[in-house]
Amino acid sequence: MSLVPRREFFGPVDKSMVRLSLDGKYVAYLAPYNGVMNVFVQEKGRPDSARAVTQDKGRGIFTFEWPYANDIILYMQDKLGDENFGLYSVNVKTLEVTEITKPGTYTTGISNVSYLHPDKVLILTNERDPRYFDNYLVDLKTKEKKMVFQNDQNFSYTLTDLHLKIRLAIKNLPDASDDVYLLNSDSGKFEFFKKISFEDNMATYFLQFDASGDNLYSLESAGRNTAALIKYNIPSKTSEVLASSDLADVNSLLMDSKSKMPLAAFLEYDKKEVVFLSAAFEASYIKLQAKLGCGFKIVSKSFDDDTWLLFTEDSGQAPRYYFYECKRDELSEPILIREKLEAYASELHRTESVVIKSRDGLNLVSYLTKAKDNSLRALVLTVHGGPWSRDDLRFDPEHQWLANRGYNALSVNFRGSTGFGKDFVNKADMQWSKTMHDDLIDACEWALAQGLCDRDKIIIMGGSYGGYATLAALTTTPDYFAAGVDIVGPSNLFTLLESTPVYWESFKTTLYRRVGDPRTEEGRKILAENSPLTHVEKIKKPLLIIQGANDQRVKQAEADQIVNAMRAKKIPVDYVLFPDEGHGTRKPENTMAQYAIIESFLNKHFGSVLEPVGEEIKKSSAQFP
Repeated sequence: MSLVPRREFFGPVDKSMVRLSLDGKYVAYLAPYNGVMNVFVQEKGRPDSARAVTQDKGRGIFTFEWPYANDIILYMQDKLGDENFGLYSVNVKTLEVTEITKPGTYTTGISNVSYLHPDKVLILTNERDPRYFDNYLVDLKTKEKKMVFQNDQNFSYTLTDLHLKIRLAIKNLPDASDDVYLLNSDSGKFEFFKKISFEDNMATYFLQFDASGDNLYSLESAGRNTAALIKYNIPSKTSEVLASSDLADVNSLLMDSKSKMPLAAFLEYDKKEVVFLSAAFEASYIKLQAKLGCGFKIVSKSFDDDTWLLFTEDSGQAPRYYFYECKRDELSEPILIREKLEAYASELHRTESVVIKSRDGLNLVSYLTKAKDNSLRALVLTVHGGPWSRDDLRFDPEHQWLANRGYNALSVNFRGSTGFGKDFVNKADMQWSKTMHDDLIDACEWALAQGLCDRDKIIIMGGSYGGYATLAALTTTPDYFAAGVDIVGPSNLFTLLESTPVYWESFKTTLYRRVGDPRTEEGRKILAENSPLTHVEKIKKPLLIIQGANDQRVKQAEADQIVNAMRAKKIPVDYVLFPDEGHGTRKPENTMAQYAIIESFLNKHFGSVLEPVGEEIKKSSAQFP
């Protein structure tokens, strides 16, 4: 077995977030420029024409969007990870940068763009009222910004049509249900459309009006367990189910660029599946699948829908991008994300999906990446964040790195994970550190039964909720896990709920019903019992805590509280703080340092292979309070 350098998994990528302009002539992507992630643009098929159209020298740029104005790119930046994003535009020809909204005080997002108004973008911002978002229409040519919707009714969500007019709005109610409203075009007022129950609110999303404005597409679980694709015809007040599965939620759509009618719906139980809604699209998709020989996702396409930009989804191969010309049935050469990783192709590991039974009979869809040499006989259980998200079958750099270091890596979709129907989500209510934790233990017991590890070599690691799960594991079952790595995980559920971002106001009632209500005696009892800080004296196994100082979701105080409590009780703990990061590391030098520190921690306690550590930490902002 050859050691794959950490840099090839976690260092700066050669190219990422590749996107195609709507006219199909240009390609944009993120890549390092003087060591900092910036936006590059090139002519399609001419990599020699690439140039950096942004020249950020600080934190870097991590997300952008190409609107219908092909000479403009929009991108967002916050300050040191605080998630208070400012919005910028850059002219890809003149390189003129315009600050549309300022970062650091309030946050901004892109609400919608439309081919009917190619020089406009509808944005949302909480500048006026930090709790809720208003909408502004920005003219990308004149730079004029005009408020078009003042959210005095405290809606939590709005949806526009192709005319960039708000047509649908949702309001969260005190019982954590939602009322949905549609705009009456004659009166100009919102009228009640339907209710979303609390039980359905994690599996219901209103996605898109078609080009006619008469049809509305949504994903909904009302009257069923899993979310189905629903089409509403507004004039006739009728609806129909277009796609569904008994096992998994429909989670996304691909739309025709002009009509905005769905071409396909996508879902995933243990593997990704496609429900075709267009015969022509299906024919092209199947031909392409035969050429690639692996799963893929269409991440961008030209406005005429003839050129597709694909991202491969092969768990045992470094991801890559391709262009596919539908009419000519031509597949381009790959665009590699990590070129140097290609030299280690034989050292990569294919991830397999497994379905593990919980002690109370639930199906826990899980993903296992095995070490080629299992002489270490150790398992790292990696726990996803959220908890209302999921693990899926993909190329996972963290799994690959662990397997290359001799660990078997297992990720489990515990109850509360999304994508498997509302019943699976709702079974996690008030169950933090309880049955949610039992699911993690059951997955480890399965691994033991498969002979993957020794009982005294099971490590738990995760970020956000996964970090909480790590702390809960070392306090709830202090003898079970051999060590834990907590990355930006909350330790005190009271302070977690007290310090959520101000613009989560409409989400608070849902949090209270799902985690614990600090306004009631019963809720306070649940929060105290389920907070790792309450049981800190039980920690007896090695623990590494990693935190970003500017985290707005899980504040630094969450790490400080438990570190201070452990040190007061003379319990050893390793603590790493990144002063220029938020909810997880984004700067490549910090990400590399984070995994170097984790690798050193694992080597210290389990004797696993260790790539030399030192330079990565020196180049990062890591502090050791």
